[in-house]
Amino acid sequence: MVEFGHLPGSLTMPTENKRERLLRVLTERIADGTYPVGELLPPASQLRIEFTVSQMPLRQTLDILKERGLIETDPGLGMRVVAKPPAAR
Repeated sequence: MVEFGHLPGSLTMPTENKRERLLRVLTERIADGTYPVGELLPPASQLRIEFTVSQMPLRQTLDILKERGLIETDPGLGMRVVAKPPAAR
């Protein structure tokens, strides 16, 4: 008999959900300059397709990035990168 705590990827080591992955990857891309300060993020429709997420998780992720001061809304254009994460500065 195998116990949960001994299974690879078991309940003791939860897997990353789509929103967490999206947040991590977008933060990494801002940090490494893939999405440079001053430039727009890709359109939401493109991000939803790339990360296979619906509008709600994407919106929640973008809200977190805004709260962290990494992006801001540029009306009529999209989301603009305004800063790198603190560890990447």
